Amino acid sequence: MPTILFVDDEINVLGAMKRSFRHMGDNWSFLFADCAPLAIDILNRIEKVDVVVTDVMMPRVDGKELVKKILAEYPQTKPIVLSGQCDDAAKAEFERMKVPFYNKPFPMEELKEKIVEMTKS
Repeated sequence: MPTILFVDDEINVLGAMKRSFRHMGDNWSFLFADCAPLAIDILNRIEKVDVVVTDVMMPRVDGKELVKKILAEYPQTKPIVLSGQCDDAAKAEFERMKVPFYNKPFPMEELKEKIVEMTKS
């Protein structure tokens, strides 16, 4: 069963993700974190997280640092960036790291398709 972790400092966004993915709950496991440090704690505690969908602009530890940590320390985990605020330099850096980047708002069906694709490879 794939495990997906959503990271966003806006509780309303996490709530929308819960509602959007609820129907997939029988086949997938979903985790939610409202900050990068909590996401890192989850990554350290959970045996395997397949995909992390993260925002970029977050307090304390931003999404870019979280993605770098995932790539360096959790090679079995694939990050996806979903952000409403990100400059061109950061987007280019994600592209160099081969991390999918999507602007908010992003169609949920397309995000679901991308997550399914990433859990199969």
